[in-house]
Amino acid sequence: MSDSRQETLFLLFRCGEASYALDCADVVEILPRLRLQPTGRFDFRGRPVPVADIPLMLTGKPAADIMITRIVILRGDGKATGMVGIIVERAVETARGTASGAATTNGPLPLRGPALISDRRIPLVDVPALADSIVRAS
Repeated sequence: MSDSRQETLFLLFRCGEASYALDCADVVEILPRLRLQPTGRFDFRGRPVPVADIPLMLTGKPAADIMITRIVILRGDGKATGMVGIIVERAVETARGTASGAATTNGPLPLRGPALISDRRIPLVDVPALADSIVRAS
């Protein structure tokens, strides 16, 4: 029996020692870290975009102010309209793999199950669920 899952390009980022994956089809653009307004929004091409700090969500500590910290602009496809941004650390690698069909998990960072990349199982971010939670919090 052959595996019918299609290979996908993923953007990988780290939070502490853990790695996470984003489907590149959900990524609009990757920007260097910007100084944000206290509201957690910034202007992206003339549109206000809500932003969430992923390390702050997961560890209680804001993302490090280092050269490889990025704002990733994502399509807000779920109930959210428009785009959302996430601040992530060490988003410097892309890799091809397949997404597992595992169910969504809830938590500070909603996940869809692992991305299978080489011999690694990397938690895959559920972008529509994350976008919905960012918009609700903004």
